[in-house]
Amino acid sequence: AKVARWAESLVDESIMFGSPMSPFEVHGAEPWVQTVLASMSSLLSLGFGYVTQGADDAPTSKLIALLDRDRATLPLDAEDEFLGDRRRRDRLKDVCRVVRAARKKGQKLSLTVNTDFKGSLAALREHHGDNWVGPSLEAVWGKMLPEQRVCAFEMWSKDGPDGPPKLIAADFGHPHTHGRAYYVATRFFDREFRNLQPGFILAFAEAECLKRAGFSLWDLGGADKSPMMQYKPQVAIEMDRSDFLRRLRECERIAVAAVASAAESSTVASSNGHLPLSDPGAAPTPSGNKIPTGIVFEDIGEDELWGAVTLREQEAQTLQDWKEAQQAAKKIQKPAKADRKVAKRTVAPAQTTHAAAAPATSAAAS
Repeated sequence: AKVARWAESLVDESIMFGSPMSPFEVHGAEPWVQTVLASMSSLLSLGFGYVTQGADDAPTSKLIALLDRDRATLPLDAEDEFLGDRRRRDRLKDVCRVVRAARKKGQKLSLTVNTDFKGSLAALREHHGDNWVGPSLEAVWGKMLPEQRVCAFEMWSKDGPDGPPKLIAADFGHPHTHGRAYYVATRFFDREFRNLQPGFILAFAEAECLKRAGFSLWDLGGADKSPMMQYKPQVAIEMDRSDFLRRLRECERIAVAAVASAAESSTVASSNGHLPLSDPGAAPTPSGNKIPTGIVFEDIGEDELWGAVTLREQEAQTLQDWKEAQQAAKKIQKPAKADRKVAKRTVAPAQTTHAAAAPATSAAAS
């Protein structure tokens, strides 16, 4: 109900959290940081994204909640739906090609989680000078890190067996809703490696990791036609706000039913709507411990890319269908050997009769 009211009143797809006179402050100092953690968990579980606003050197920043009209989200069990779009299909095929080519050249790509969180943040600042992640939010993420309420998916490139690994892309995000949904807050890739398509490889490898960990939704947040957003429709499915919220609520319902079944109880709560959003008990548990940390994929291949197995199966089936159609066409064009023999026996007597009739006709004419 809360989300429905906000969605109907949104004009610019953002909500100032708190009040105009007293905006909600983000910083990592105790005890206030516990309120920040609870509020962010509540917003994510309700379907909101977020950004922060504030000066780079300010000790605090303002929290802005986002509920975009168009959402780029990947349902992790919807490979067929995803591959039904030609642009998405072509992108995944191209990423598979790049991964194969990198392996042939001896270039090793790997995926890790939270192995160098501080280093990844430093790389984010280096590659995105205008990014909105300031010191206050970094401090909050530092409090989240031990409980895996924030994760950095890191992609590394290594040339040859003795080459040093180099961080070439990273995503920062949050698990939420009983470990069924994952929200990507921000991401970057090293443009020196753009021919390798590191952002796309990371996206598909990260999605595969989350699917294997039991997640159902991989959410990239809002989508629009700006250049910075053009990659999103190629790695996720664009859907309207209502469709996204419906899918998120379904994730929560399934998760609650599973927990209740395991506990043999029907009293397990999904979220406590009567509590303030800033209350630690208001949101479902994030269940970030479902995500593996450390090295996830030591050497990324096609099987470690979400959707690649289904793509390969579909292409094999398409090839098989084409071969069967070609064989069927040949049978129609060229009759079977037995049918040709019958046709030959039928034609031969007719030719003999015609030949015998010819002299008789000539005699009668004379």
